[in-house]
Amino acid sequence: MDLQGKNPSITCHIKSPNHFKGLIFIGLFPRPIPDQKPIMGTAISHHQNVVSFTEIPDGSFYILAAALPWSLNPKDYFLADSYLRGRSDACFQVSRDTELKVIIKIREPLPYDPPILINLPLLLFEKEKT
Repeated sequence: MDLQGKNPSITCHIKSPNHFKGLIFIGLFPRPIPDQKPIMGTAISHHQNVVSFTEIPDGSFYILAAALPWSLNPKDYFLADSYLRGRSDACFQVSRDTELKVIIKIREPLPYDPPILINLPLLLFEKEKT
């Protein structure tokens, strides 16, 4: 069997509160703090509950998620303290034969959560341009 063509994959099953309506950003980060662009990531609607990442580079990654509720006030999209949060419980080592399935639970922010230091609306804008 030829493994050279095999791509690593991580499938994330997103569990968000029933009342949540909005966008969910999910990304692979080298550290447990979202202070830079993710190695790879995506944004999904609250209707979607599964995200798969493939062609992941070798390395160690944390899966972090932030959920932005729909709002009629544009300012709300830039108040990161109110974003719902989710993360993997552990750091994952990714190599050529990695195939992971992970559950990410979206929840209210807790006082000890690290700050979200990246501009999520900007990431969405950049994704739309490509």
